[in-house]
Amino acid sequence: KGTPKYTKVIARSDGPLAGGFVGTANIVTAEELEKAKATLHQNLQEKLFAKALAELPTNPNNFFLYKDGVFLTNDIATAPSESADPQIHLSEKATFVGLVFDERTLSDAIVKKNVPEYDGAPVYIPELRTLSFSLANKEMFNQNFDPANGATINFTLSGPAKIIWSVDDAAVQKLLVGKSKKDFQGLMSSIPSVEKASVIIKPFWVNSFSSKTKDIKIIKTL
Repeated sequence: KGTPKYTKVIARSDGPLAGGFVGTANIVTAEELEKAKATLHQNLQEKLFAKALAELPTNPNNFFLYKDGVFLTNDIATAPSESADPQIHLSEKATFVGLVFDERTLSDAIVKKNVPEYDGAPVYIPELRTLSFSLANKEMFNQNFDPANGATINFTLSGPAKIIWSVDDAAVQKLLVGKSKKDFQGLMSSIPSVEKASVIIKPFWVNSFSSKTKDIKIIKTL
């Protein structure tokens, strides 16, 4: 208004105007938007990680996830660039992808790689789930990743860990039932996964094990 254009330039709408608002618009800066997206992404991933862990079967196998082995793919975060509302509502839609491990299978693979004479006997690694997980080919987890394609996934695990050969408590109890105390060491030496064993029988004058397996208590020490 106040210029020649005001009387010479005309604009008409083909239909009624709708939407919009009168007043000051709140605008989100690119920096603020990216920061909000990163926070939302992290919160969503943590929430889905906890949900996935809770839904994993525990019997007969113990399945688990490493935190650095989960991803959000097909990730789409949306937010209006401006709004009359003082709060900008940001939403995110993504597909959760997690690398699920079978505790027994992974333990066996680690032992085979580190113990040449491993005979396949049951083992467990107490620190297995706390080892540091690192994915070698992270670039495959992009917007187009499809776990159904069966691609090879390379990763490394690092950190201190003990490999412990499992002992079947029930089998040991059955082995000792009714046996003489003097035969204890010979009996225990027949179990490959037992390095050292000691026995206490009460009262002290009794020289043989109980005839009931439930009375024989097995205590394991590392």
